[in-house]
Amino acid sequence: VFMWSVNTGTLCWQARTDLPVDRVWYSQSLDLVLARSSEILGLKSELFVWRTDRLETVAGGEPYDAARRTSWTKETTDMIMAVNFSNDAVCCRIGKNVHVWCARTGEERWNKRDE
Repeated sequence: VFMWSVNTGTLCWQARTDLPVDRVWYSQSLDLVLARSSEILGLKSELFVWRTDRLETVAGGEPYDAARRTSWTKETTDMIMAVNFSNDAVCCRIGKNVHVWCARTGEERWNKRDE
């Protein structure tokens, strides 16, 4: 996952993940970047969340590796299908369940099974 400066086009930071990242979401109002990584066939999925207001920028030409500086993460054996933002919450569909987490802490507020 890479983030570049909109003003200069220079690389600000990067995060390396063990699994390939296939989807990235950004919420400017919440200062969040989310990345979904998953194994082939969705046997394992991870959701990484970074607060952009807490990330360091690149120094000395080497991209800053933010991989272990996540604000919070979620791991599942179901496929992470969709992510949306609402006020101070992250809403996510994982398999047949809808989860709502606090955007800042990742604490689960509620989840419901969609039948």
